[in-house]
Amino acid sequence: MIDLSERLRPLAAAPPPDGGGGLDELRAQAGRRRRHKRVAVVGLSALLIVAIVAGVAVARSTSRSAPPVTAGPLPTVPSVGAAALARGHWTTIPVAPISPRIDPVQVWTGRELIVWGGIEVSPVGGVTNDGAAYDPAAHRWRRIAPAPLSPRASASGVWTGSELVVWGGQLAGNRPAGDGAAYDPATNRWRVLPPSPLSPRLRATLLWTGHQVLVLGGLTSSPSTSGSSSSGVWVGALLVHGSPQAASYDPRTDRWQLLPELPVPVDHHLDRLAAVWTGDRLLEWWSWDDTQTTKDTNGNQEVAGSAGVDLYSYDPATNGWRLDPLATDGSAPAGVAGAFVDEGAVVLPAAYPALPTSEKGPAMDQLRGWTYDVAGGHYSEMPLGQLDDGNRETAWTGAALVSINASTTIDGSTGPLLSPGDGEAWDAAINRWFDLPSVPAPHHLDLAAPFVWTGYQLITLVIDTPGQRVGALGGLELTPG
Repeated sequence: MIDLSERLRPLAAAPPPDGGGGLDELRAQAGRRRRHKRVAVVGLSALLIVAIVAGVAVARSTSRSAPPVTAGPLPTVPSVGAAALARGHWTTIPVAPISPRIDPVQVWTGRELIVWGGIEVSPVGGVTNDGAAYDPAAHRWRRIAPAPLSPRASASGVWTGSELVVWGGQLAGNRPAGDGAAYDPATNRWRVLPPSPLSPRLRATLLWTGHQVLVLGGLTSSPSTSGSSSSGVWVGALLVHGSPQAASYDPRTDRWQLLPELPVPVDHHLDRLAAVWTGDRLLEWWSWDDTQTTKDTNGNQEVAGSAGVDLYSYDPATNGWRLDPLATDGSAPAGVAGAFVDEGAVVLPAAYPALPTSEKGPAMDQLRGWTYDVAGGHYSEMPLGQLDDGNRETAWTGAALVSINASTTIDGSTGPLLSPGDGEAWDAAINRWFDLPSVPAPHHLDLAAPFVWTGYQLITLVIDTPGQRVGALGGLELTPG
């Protein structure tokens, strides 16, 4: 994941209109967690909170009607191997009809890339609730209907085969959201979801099972207290931390159901979460730490703790969780930063290890990704990638893991010097990395969102910043050769 504080620094130098902490808080939180030797790997749902600059939450009223939804598995997306990607080429896509932004919801429908919400990149820097859809076949954008949700960033979305379901996020004033809506591109209409049984949160993980939307994890908040635990991230008067709560939403019945709470030990506080739906079960890797700050008899501060990665599986047939045992030979990932399904296996990109806060420091060298055999329950280490130690964006093409250097030059101690925009792809069939054509300058410094694989091209949004002035929201696509 891209460090949003780095993306905002040159684009929003003006103070927030309300005189509040705004981006200063974002920079401070990011700075306290930055690895100085190299840029850290920021995992899925990492505890980095986007401090949203002033904006007014505008509520829209809309009636809810029973959704005409057809449930089932998603259409198969064509897969492409790493060698074809290495022979590919980058091209620009047209400018979007919405303001430049970062941290939006991005979902591929099988025909269009829908972009909604996010933080507007401008001197004002408020949150948004508008969106647009890009059709790569027609090479054309269109605006989508206004959403019945308050402006927000860090929301989560998933495609069900007929609708984009959006839930949660962070509202103006750093408040987590607990509502959602569904958008049907065929009719260009939204409908409001019923109230969720979950507490408000941002950066939740949404997965589609073929019948239900699963909402997992995410970051929630609680009033600050004077306790000794330091797990979580302090934002003003709020302690933001991961949540073990989960729920399912059925679009056919328009109803929520609270799932059994993840059986996490009380001292395993969520740091990062990576989850996949395998077709018959949910697998959830929970990276945790337990850091305690106390004072000795002389009043000196003492910090101690532990950390690790747990794997849980959820079976809808029994409506129960199970803690999967770690591999007996000790082979298992030390951290998580996302997960992708690959025909009976799960691909886990390289990640910074789970460490207690007291031990976190410079980024480590020689990080590697893993594959997990779902039936056998064992892990296999992937070969070292040139970008595995850096801050990169990843995507899965169905046959290859794509890794693009997101924002920082990698010093080359374990390989050649790599600049922002350089990339590589790991081919699952032959267990080998291939160099990709670099993102064309000057776009390599302007990546605004994750990469999305459509089956025919890899797409990412970029923000044009000529002379460090905010320009338009555009994009790039890598077409295989």
